[in-house]
Amino acid sequence: MKFISFVYSILHTIGFIKDHDNLVINTITQVMSLAASAYCSRHELELWNCKTCSQNVSDINVIDDDTRIIMAYDASLKSHFISIRGSSDINNWISNLETRIIYPYVDKNIGVHNGLYHEYLLYKERLFSYVQGLDENDSLIITGHSSGSGVGSFLAYDLVLEGVLLYNNISLYTFGSPRIGNKEFVNSFLSFDIPYNRITYKKDIVPHLPQELLGFIHIPHELWFTSSYKYKLCNDGGDNEDDSCSNSCSPFSCTSVSDHLNYLDSTIGIGAC
Repeated sequence: MKFISFVYSILHTIGFIKDHDNLVINTITQVMSLAASAYCSRHELELWNCKTCSQNVSDINVIDDDTRIIMAYDASLKSHFISIRGSSDINNWISNLETRIIYPYVDKNIGVHNGLYHEYLLYKERLFSYVQGLDENDSLIITGHSSGSGVGSFLAYDLVLEGVLLYNNISLYTFGSPRIGNKEFVNSFLSFDIPYNRITYKKDIVPHLPQELLGFIHIPHELWFTSSYKYKLCNDGGDNEDDSCSNSCSPFSCTSVSDHLNYLDSTIGIGAC
């Protein structure tokens, strides 16, 4: 078993709802502010004076297209980062979410979400160019909220798959990610040991889309927050999700758009700015 998957399998035994681990909570909160910042205007980001621009960030580059992406260096986290915005209209995004799986990789068993993968392809070349400009030993945090989580996950996977960056130089944090691939994709992702925290919150609707019955499954490792200071470290793997975590309220109670836009009691999404 790969090292990170082994660590998670041990740690899940203490995965009951618990008082916050300050280090975990603080890091997630810092990264979440970077994810939230991607919803702010290009002008605010280039000056780094948005509501959520609270950290010591420099060397800022912004892609302002159909989505918005920040590429910069965060001194407090001692890492470069890429933050990818989600949809600016979440209700419309949910209503129009497609469910088609495509097979674009050499291994034709690996299936991914058609719409999110093609959104990622719009930015892949520019994102790779940024990463290729980093020093060999530089660390990189990739983060995103909502559909931005899916784009960020494909980026992390391809960077390692194509040998652009070593897995242990990447940390992936997603907030309210939809499912983006089938179990073959997930198991391939896990084989790379990319450090990953998949953060879910209360009864957020988006992590339950598209539905598992359509052939989609989440990438581990889920941290399900039931408040801003309590979380459960979930026992999920490449072939299963943990039905005692956010899946425990699916399919009938996990319907909250409000929880999707207010992670850890902080606004994330278009209202963050």
